[in-house]
Amino acid sequence: MRPRIELLEAAIPVPHERVTPARLAIVEEEVRRIRAVVKPLVVDEETMLLVDGHHRLMVLRRLGARRVPVVFIDYARDIESVAVNLHGASTRRLEAVLGAGGSHTRGGRGVVVVRDPAVLVEELARRIYPPKTTIHDTWAKRVIWRVPLSLLY
Repeated sequence: MRPRIELLEAAIPVPHERVTPARLAIVEEEVRRIRAVVKPLVVDEETMLLVDGHHRLMVLRRLGARRVPVVFIDYARDIESVAVNLHGASTRRLEAVLGAGGSHTRGGRGVVVVRDPAVLVEELARRIYPPKTTIHDTWAKRVIWRVPLSLLY
């Protein structure tokens, strides 16, 4: 199967995590310096959930980009596993979703590895969680597509 990669309107991807100011500044400096984005955002084709690239999306929106480079995935098929960092009260709803179903393993320091990630997609699309609440394992994060900023305005 060939991945679907294209430029998407910047307003469409649905973030599920906040960004950190320090990381945002680093990403913005890099994007401005090379005048390009090297990795596309990873977006679930059905829900438009932003799976990877929250800082890149916020930088591009801040810079006024009308479009963003994305690689589309099928969340249920293309996500191999998800590590979920349970941060207490701010992730209580995620913990309830995990308790209701799905195969997962508890790790140390409040980390849960979810082996049936489909149980998460709807919940992630509903709320904004703390930075780095989820770490998705997917082939799509390895895609490289250097897109000059000039193509995004």
